Amino acid sequence: MNSTDLYNTVLRQIFDALCRSHPPAFGVDSVKFSKLLYEAKIQPNLLPIGDAAFLFASNLPPGITYEMGFGGFVRAVEWLAQQFYSEKSPKAKRNSPSKTLPGVQHAMMKWQLSRRAENDARDHLLAPLRRFCYETLVHLPSLSSTWHDIMDSWRLARKQQCMQEYALKYCAATRLRASWVGFVTWRIFLLRRQRMREERLAATKLQSVARGRKWYVEYQRIRRIVTRTQLRIHARSELRRLRAERAAFIERMRLRMVRWMRHHLWLLRQWKRLNA
Repeated sequence: MNSTDLYNTVLRQIFDALCRSHPPAFGVDSVKFSKLLYEAKIQPNLLPIGDAAFLFASNLPPGITYEMGFGGFVRAVEWLAQQFYSEKSPKAKRNSPSKTLPGVQHAMMKWQLSRRAENDARDHLLAPLRRFCYETLVHLPSLSSTWHDIMDSWRLARKQQCMQEYALKYCAATRLRASWVGFVTWRIFLLRRQRMREERLAATKLQSVARGRKWYVEYQRIRRIVTRTQLRIHARSELRRLRAERAAFIERMRLRMVRWMRHHLWLLRQWKRLNA
């Protein structure tokens, strides 16, 4: 337990219980404070009545002479714990007379001066204050219901802490599971998208290949038609050339034959004239 729980939970509950006791008030008067010391067996065994009255009066708030506030009650309990429940306190010598202790006025002034000089006074007083609360105040009959309430509040706080830890673990597990499910879902989406892209690319390639094959076949068909047409045109032109050459050859041969016939006919006439 830290100092905040000890001051705000235990001492506050004890102070509220003393304030609610008859007669109810907003603070703790000297009678209630003396009754608390008497039940704790501090007065008159360890602390005389006059010293207890001075301790009560020295912790009263300014302007009030009969009721002690929560701050004064805490300072008084701290002083009692420091005096009678610290490691150097003479609590083990309870049977010895109280005169072995120094006067409460001198001790109170010295303790207040040393308390002001310390920067971490509450941590210094926490160990004896715990001993005073858990070794003495817990056994007081008038504070039994208060201790039951404190224990119930601690149990409830512990249950709330356990529930909060379980909720944090459950939320962490839920977040981890949700993150894993999201990661798996996103991974499946990426794989499906990649597969769809590959399938779409393959289909596009197949379509392009099919279209290219179709146009290539059409191109080959047109090319064959053009080739046949060009060959036909070339054959026709060659045929015309051959026909023209044949006609020219025949014409040349006819002219030669005509010349030959004329020459031979002339020779024949000359022979006849000579032999007539």
